[in-house]
Amino acid sequence: MSLRVPIRSTVADVDLDAIASNFASLRARATNDVIAVVKADAYGHGAEAVGHTLVEAGAAMLAVVTVEEAVVLRAAGIRAPILVFLGATDRAEAEAAIAADLVLVVWDTEAAKQLGDVAASAGRTAVVHFKVDTGMTRLGAPLEDAPRRFAAIRDLPTVRVEGLMTHLATADERDLATAREQLQRFAQVLGAIGEPPRYVHAQNSAG
Repeated sequence: MSLRVPIRSTVADVDLDAIASNFASLRARATNDVIAVVKADAYGHGAEAVGHTLVEAGAAMLAVVTVEEAVVLRAAGIRAPILVFLGATDRAEAEAAIAADLVLVVWDTEAAKQLGDVAASAGRTAVVHFKVDTGMTRLGAPLEDAPRRFAAIRDLPTVRVEGLMTHLATADERDLATAREQLQRFAQVLGAIGEPPRYVHAQNSAG
């Protein structure tokens, strides 16, 4: 028996003009460059089309979770910087990331050294954002060891630290005490590293 009628006939019409308009509103409120997150297929809206739209609307950078997601965007012709939150999980991903000119999040010195080795083999420099765990407890350098790790990674000859970041855990809650504590911890790390990198960011979907 063959099924000729789709089980579900739901269709989502994505208005790219509306996405561009929404982004323009956010960008008008921002005082710095805006990184547009298009992980999980742009939250189901279509990462390739949405990515192109956001870059054309002025996004300084796109962001995804995995190297695989970023490579898909590169294959779609997106040439803007792409930040990968999870970084490279092994050498093969590091090689793919360097080949695709991706920006990787790092927090572990050994992983950063491997990335630097891969970049050196390709005659290139790896561009990274260093992540600090200020309370999300998901990924990132422990607060007490973050300045040392940051300095060690910054000193690697084929790694350029372009950003310092953290991830807020509770910014969508009415009580912002925890989020403010995270920002205070992040500020402590920022003050301990000396000259800050180009990008310093601490946001999540809620702000």
